[in-house]
Amino acid sequence: MLFEEQRIPDVKPWSAEHPNLYTLVLELKNPDGEVSELTGCMVGFRTSEIKRWTVLHQWGACAGERHQST
Repeated sequence: MLFEEQRIPDVKPWSAEHPNLYTLVLELKNPDGEVSELTGCMVGFRTSEIKRWTVLHQWGACAGERHQST
């Protein structure tokens, strides 16, 4: 398995008041390097913090559809 890391500069956090979303695209490739499946969804970035066993922030949501590349 191979994962490619991408850094996004100046990410705007997701919140209910400001639902900043980014497009996440994932490719599944066969052993020949050809894309066999492609999917994507919208994601939001947010941090979580736990203090005294209480979650202060939740992660953003991801909702998308599956798409075949053929």
